[in-house]
Amino acid sequence: MFISHDLSTVRYLSHRVAVMYLGMIVEQGSAQDIFSRPRHPYSIGLLSSVLLPNPKLERRSEVSLQGEIPSPIDLPKGCYLASRCPFVEDACNARMPDADDIGNGHLVHCFKHGNVIDEEKATLDYFERFQEEAEKLLSTGL
Repeated sequence: MFISHDLSTVRYLSHRVAVMYLGMIVEQGSAQDIFSRPRHPYSIGLLSSVLLPNPKLERRSEVSLQGEIPSPIDLPKGCYLASRCPFVEDACNARMPDADDIGNGHLVHCFKHGNVIDEEKATLDYFERFQEEAEKLLSTGL
């Protein structure tokens, strides 16, 4: 088990990834699936916030998480992200979503996971592409 906030290192070292928010795993799956097709709004927001030092790598999807983070000692009844989530609906405030297996062991705790990302645009692993470009640059000696 490797625990880190450095997502570039997580992507490089890990085969499976679990994303946690306020002590709860909200999404888990293969590193490839999590980094190229995240389905939980927190995972998308987290990955959108990482700065990649290449302006040519344009991000296709971003989620803005606004508002206050709930107190870890007084967590809400429903989804912990509900007060900050742009996809919130009544069910999110009522109860925590069960894990939904969306294929290949990719588990997501979100009622709206099918609506949070456009599948056509969710095919690029920015970390993998950045790694490829960095390796090309380093191999030329520049």
